[in-house]
Amino acid sequence: MACRSPKRFVRCLEYLIVGATLCVQFMPLVAQPSSMPQSPPAAGVLAAVRGEVAIDRPGGARPLAGAVGMRLMPGDGLRVGPGSSATVYLAGGSIVRVPAGSRMEIPEGSPAADKAPPAPVGGISSRSVEVLERGLWVLNDPEGSVLLSGMRGEDDAWDEAGRLASQPLSPRFEIVLDARPRFVWGGTDGPVRVALARGKEILWRSTPTQSSFLRLEENGPKLRAGEAYRWWLEAADGGGPLGEAVPFRVADKEVQGGADRFESEIKALVRGNDDDALAGLLRCGYYVQVGAWSRVLAAAADLQRRDANSPVAARALDGCRRQMRLSEEGVASLAKIGEKQRSPGGQ
Repeated sequence: MACRSPKRFVRCLEYLIVGATLCVQFMPLVAQPSSMPQSPPAAGVLAAVRGEVAIDRPGGARPLAGAVGMRLMPGDGLRVGPGSSATVYLAGGSIVRVPAGSRMEIPEGSPAADKAPPAPVGGISSRSVEVLERGLWVLNDPEGSVLLSGMRGEDDAWDEAGRLASQPLSPRFEIVLDARPRFVWGGTDGPVRVALARGKEILWRSTPTQSSFLRLEENGPKLRAGEAYRWWLEAADGGGPLGEAVPFRVADKEVQGGADRFESEIKALVRGNDDDALAGLLRCGYYVQVGAWSRVLAAAADLQRRDANSPVAARALDGCRRQMRLSEEGVASLAKIGEKQRSPGGQ
């Protein structure tokens, strides 16, 4: 706007001064979100605890009680009491076992790629470490989200509380790492059969069963890597569906191969009771990143049985509930059925 007279010029100048003052006042408010302090990245995770383990955190008023899955920050001091032990997973893939009566200080920063610490016995490949740490850091970020799988945006009409009379529990809204998946359900009072479809084409119907879980038969259809499928329950007498269909996707060959290598590496690490907790923690992190939520649930439920205070187990189970669109009762039921499957005599 042109200011031709002296009075208008003065008025324009006043407006500019006021506007500049307001900009100066509001600029810190606009910049505040990006300049807010971010949570520092974890330097490691307390992977196994037996007995008395305490964490001395710089600036903390008192020591923190160690729990499986606790994030460890640079400079933390880990103290292990008499007759106790701890295992620490450090960024970069190093696993350190801390014996009774010892103290360990968590190093500052992550090791450089060319100066990584020695891998544990059995070894974890660099690719497994990459996937694993992304999942572990998500699970250990109090402000982060554990919803990572691309399946979560599909079939929005499904009731997220998961309260259906005849309820498919697994697989649902997730990646499957088995060419012959195991179908698990709850809420049925009599014999049912499983129906499997790709798109609108029904590929397979099982024989009627009284069980609450059933594996895709050897003579059933061969599921294609990377393809999406749906399954539901039907009445054994040939009636219609007993509930909604739920989707899942078969992992592509690269993801499947990586998971197979990871399982081989984890089994090589397991040497005692402490390592059982370690394996559960590492599986939680790895399969969260992959999006294989039924495997996350199995690992998290086992981890929580070993350490009821584990923050990783609690966050992983909550992620399973939301990602798989299950109620808390549904998660508990799936964990119970999974435990039955793994017990002697289970299918």
